[in-house]
Amino acid sequence: MAQTSLHSSLTTHTQSSLNEEKHLQVLVLEIVTLKKQSVSQKNRKLDQLIRCISRSAYLRGKGNYSSNIYDDALNRTFYGL
Repeated sequence: MAQTSLHSSLTTHTQSSLNEEKHLQVLVLEIVTLKKQSVSQKNRKLDQLIRCISRSAYLRGKGNYSSNIYDDALNRTFYGL
């Protein structure tokens, strides 16, 4: 019974990570394909991408770092510190 629950949990987590990764890819493609005339639309998409990345469990789980180190690196990336 516990093994089935663990398998289900892992499957759900994996599916969630794949969905999140796909969503990030779609946002990037949308941003790249926007025309230069669409500056406000591009800015909205960039803002959406930044929010998605900052909340990303997919990216957060890629290393064995404490949440403080991850958050500091994320802030330095976004704010150029």
